[in-house]
Amino acid sequence: YGTIAVRSEVGAGTTLDLQFPEYVPDVLELPSALGVRVGLPRPLGRQVLLAEDEVDLRDAIAELLTERGFEVTTAADTQEALAALKASSFDVLVSDLMMPGGGGEEILRYSQTLECPPPVIIVTGKIEVGLANQVMSLGARRLLSKPFSLQDKRGFSRIVYQVRKEFAFREYTEIDRRYSDVRVHPDRRRVYDNGSISVL
Repeated sequence: YGTIAVRSEVGAGTTLDLQFPEYVPDVLELPSALGVRVGLPRPLGRQVLLAEDEVDLRDAIAELLTERGFEVTTAADTQEALAALKASSFDVLVSDLMMPGGGGEEILRYSQTLECPPPVIIVTGKIEVGLANQVMSLGARRLLSKPFSLQDKRGFSRIVYQVRKEFAFREYTEIDRRYSDVRVHPDRRRVYDNGSISVL
């Protein structure tokens, strides 16, 4: 479930390299010599709502996200997106700005009224400073330029990267919240977790 590499050099100090997988089980078993079981949360949900009226772009983005382990629900217009938001909860919302029936701004406004609003990524064919300020003031996390064609690899990469970044940020903040009471004793042999002590 991960590796720790330690390198020490006289006069240079000690370097720790920590590598963790993207997914971990509910309980991570540490070596029995440590005498500790550390519970780690499962990753948060990976539900993405993708609202895009251009069929080819919608299918291409959905396929890329699905290949990377996300569960994607698609909407072809504003009303479909609003219906999906009313019927289910999503972890990230990606919406085109200009769509039939109201567009991304209406979807964004509605999403911010939900009990747990998802991070919203708005995509558009043309980005202007005034437009960016407008959607950000309504609660959008990012405004990205839409891929101009199915061969625009950078355009698709920007969207996929931003979705993955939102999930990474949410998982980091959730772990930070769950383990905010965990600290290591100065002698580095005891771990305090909500008042309980584990001796290392």
